[in-house]
Amino acid sequence: MLPAFEDREVAAACGFVIPRHVHSVWERGRYVEYLFAFSFHKQVQDFFGRPTISSGCFSVYRCAPLRRAGGWGQRTMAEDMDLTWTMYELGYRVRFVPEAVSYPVEPHDLAFLRKQLTRCSHAFIQNVRVHWRGIVPMPYLFSAVAVALSDAVLASLVFLVALPLLAAIVSPVFLVGYVVDAPVIAIPVLMAAWRRRELGKAMASLPAFFVLRLVYGYLLLKALALELVLRRPLTT
Repeated sequence: MLPAFEDREVAAACGFVIPRHVHSVWERGRYVEYLFAFSFHKQVQDFFGRPTISSGCFSVYRCAPLRRAGGWGQRTMAEDMDLTWTMYELGYRVRFVPEAVSYPVEPHDLAFLRKQLTRCSHAFIQNVRVHWRGIVPMPYLFSAVAVALSDAVLASLVFLVALPLLAAIVSPVFLVGYVVDAPVIAIPVLMAAWRRRELGKAMASLPAFFVLRLVYGYLLLKALALELVLRRPLTT
């Protein structure tokens, strides 16, 4: 990742993250999620010079901008996202380097996964509340955050409320809605897996992604209610 710092405006660089173990349904779901995010979303974000987060598990920082930004703060549950957006507000750039790869250990069971996704859901909302004024003047970052938040909320309501009701009241055919976007997910995931010579693993893991996002959707709606309605932010 060091060549990215030849540009003096670059304050941080992050790499490609992929789960070390891919066995349980939850690890497989995260595997597909990461392949999709880092081979598609992150590439687009880097093209516009605005990766939405310099992943805390695998990033390199330039010391002077890091000190100027105040280091890793305690005001949100995602200090890496908070730090990334702070650096943008200070005028710095962040780069994504896909050639650098990290293999973290992901949650292998639902209890562990629930804790991780609860933290992520609350953290995203907290960062939007802290930084929304600062990111409004940045068209791409503001658009990316707004689309991500609205899409996550809408999708969660559709998957957890609308589709079950329609399937029960109108027709079971509406259950197809749970996988209607499967080609959009599968194509970039399988392309990335083919380049990594992991096509079989990716194909076997795809169904787990659709299970994972139901859990994520529930936890996101719960986080929204706690953070914005009940005013009970997550702090630990």
